[in-house]
Amino acid sequence: MKRYKIQIRVFVVCAIVIYLLIILSYMGVMANEDGHATNTTRFLEKIFSILGFPTLYLLAPMIRGDWGMPYLFFIGLFVNALLYAIVVERIYSWIAMKRRLQKNEATR
Repeated sequence: MKRYKIQIRVFVVCAIVIYLLIILSYMGVMANEDGHATNTTRFLEKIFSILGFPTLYLLAPMIRGDWGMPYLFFIGLFVNALLYAIVVERIYSWIAMKRRLQKNEATR
């Protein structure tokens, strides 16, 4: 399997969009905890449980104390955004390369 260069623009845009989605879904979780539950906030809570999966749930036992809770929590969310951005960028690059190869084969 041939490796392709990481497209930095796609990676940065994906990371920003995913981090904004994580923050928006976190606001939905906070709204649910405050008692303002709607269908939208319940949906955002489900999205947050998906997007917060790898590092947030691994960091949860360590960030229970008061000393680093806000910092480690948002750093963990940022790491999640970076991980998901890498996955999305690699899928995008793979699809773009497949299309380019099919286009080159069609012109021959």
